[in-house]
Amino acid sequence: MLNILKYFFSILVFISANCTAQYKYAKSTGLRIGYDLSHFLYKAIDPNHDRSQLSIDYEYKNNYFAVIEAGIADFKNTNKNYNYQNNGYFYTLGFEKNVGKEDLIPNNDIVTLGFRFGHSNYTQKATEIIVKNNYWDSESQLSTDDIKVKSNWVEAVFGVKAEVFKNIFLGFSLNYKIFAGGKDENMIYYIPGFGKYKKRTLIDFKYSIYYRFPIQL
Repeated sequence: MLNILKYFFSILVFISANCTAQYKYAKSTGLRIGYDLSHFLYKAIDPNHDRSQLSIDYEYKNNYFAVIEAGIADFKNTNKNYNYQNNGYFYTLGFEKNVGKEDLIPNNDIVTLGFRFGHSNYTQKATEIIVKNNYWDSESQLSTDDIKVKSNWVEAVFGVKAEVFKNIFLGFSLNYKIFAGGKDENMIYYIPGFGKYKKRTLIDFKYSIYYRFPIQL
């Protein structure tokens, strides 16, 4: 796991260093607040999945942005064998570097590479679990109590933010997520902020709208 994290982080550092040496960057200063619009798409695809997320980024150093994301999620899975429910909150902390070439990108638009650490606190439970007894040819139902779980992950992020009106931006990001452990790992089905825990890695797509406050703190 550590070797994988070092590999992806090394790629980000290498690309950022090369871009710094060769290009002048597009400018985009001020505090920017965003709202994730992609959850509308995900909810249309899967009505049992609901997520709401806000983000804040700020240019603390020339072309370097501190990023905070936070949100809540609710997930349900109902089938003939069990009913599963999951809800909780999550956040990510990290940074982004603008690697957009100034001569190709409008003044306030940015292209970024970044890194995040993510954490989620959530509660999950299963009800109406069907247990079959083949010997007696019978069935019984079981339920679990609420199980409180904590999970962590890291992300490598590629993103674009484009100013469509003055101080209003639309943007998207591709997030490559790697599960980094947590409490009760063997009992996880879904992680708010991360996604379905089928594999330890996944790719997430986000589409967001932002408003930039043109101030320097």
